Amino acid sequence: MDTVLVSGTADPLAGGSLPCAARLPEPVPAAWRDGRLEVDENLPERLRAALTNLGADEGRPAGIVLAPTKGVDPLGADAYLQSVTFLTASAALEAGLGVALLTRGVAAKGFVPLFRRYPGRAVAHVALTIAELDGAGAASIEARLEGLARLADAGVATWLRLDPAVPDRGDGPDTLERWVVGAAAAGATGVVVSPLVLTAEARQALGDDPGVVDYFRPGRRPRRGTPPPQPALHLPLEREAALVWRVRKVAEDVGLAVRLCRCARRTVASCGLAPVERWSARRRAQRRLFAG
Repeated sequence: MDTVLVSGTADPLAGGSLPCAARLPEPVPAAWRDGRLEVDENLPERLRAALTNLGADEGRPAGIVLAPTKGVDPLGADAYLQSVTFLTASAALEAGLGVALLTRGVAAKGFVPLFRRYPGRAVAHVALTIAELDGAGAASIEARLEGLARLADAGVATWLRLDPAVPDRGDGPDTLERWVVGAAAAGATGVVVSPLVLTAEARQALGDDPGVVDYFRPGRRPRRGTPPPQPALHLPLEREAALVWRVRKVAEDVGLAVRLCRCARRTVASCGLAPVERWSARRRAQRRLFAG
């Protein structure tokens, strides 16, 4: 993912856009080439250089976000990739920045002492969804919950992220009990709900499931013989609210907060990746540094 300075936040997992304010030089940490993962080991040094060039009074970002892109997860199974992620996070924390992680992977044990050294400066969203929409090579759900417990034990505010949250397929009581109760037992701070965006790729992955697609059709059910309206890209607001309510019903029973991520609708900083209060109180405009 390109490393950019942006105003506000955007959510790569939810397909949010990044309103770029300034680009750093070639900040791509890893990429797949000819079926082989090539990792950019210079990313930590580039981050340090970029922060040095900005200076203290030139709108330095409040934090970095390390997020999946182009099939590469910052906490993927590759040890070399995790090493670069570790060193990048370390560079940010040493510079006084916060670190946010969005991942479908599992953090190595070495991250624990790093985050313990900087309490309150890191947040993590551990994402999961139904198998049809989970990324290729993602860790198992059980492994992700174990990784969530590891980060929570290190003092990281760690959220279970339902991304995407799929109506009719991923919001049933049994599924939510398994995921949400498991996250609560692992020490999660709360649950972030990122509703499915019904792109052509999502419809294809779901086999154009009418049970899901019908949720995205606006208005009431049409009368018999009347063609149904075309499904929208986003859930109608009342159905989005109902989806969140179903999650909240389970989460509140185990003491977890619930947040709705609306970054895909260009609603900025809605999912908890905004800086913590002591950062957001600064008078200068909020800026985020994406280094995914």
